[in-house]
Amino acid sequence: EGPVHTVSTATAAGRPGRGQADVDGPRAGDVVVVTDLAVIEAVVTGSLTLADALRDGLVRLYGAPAEVASTQAWFAATRG
Repeated sequence: EGPVHTVSTATAAGRPGRGQADVDGPRAGDVVVVTDLAVIEAVVTGSLTLADALRDGLVRLYGAPAEVASTQAWFAATRG
């Protein structure tokens, strides 16, 4: 099991907003991301897709379906 990270993504007009990692724990509307930092870095830099990381069990996302979808879109939008 990797460390637990929570990510808040604000949405505007259906587009992913700014992601923010929380250190105080999840709040209402947050998505809990279970993974290692190296996996997040690989997804953000584009060396690993989030879809592949999810498929391979390297990332787990927990939260309301709309918020999980927003988080997935945010990761896709921030790939380097």
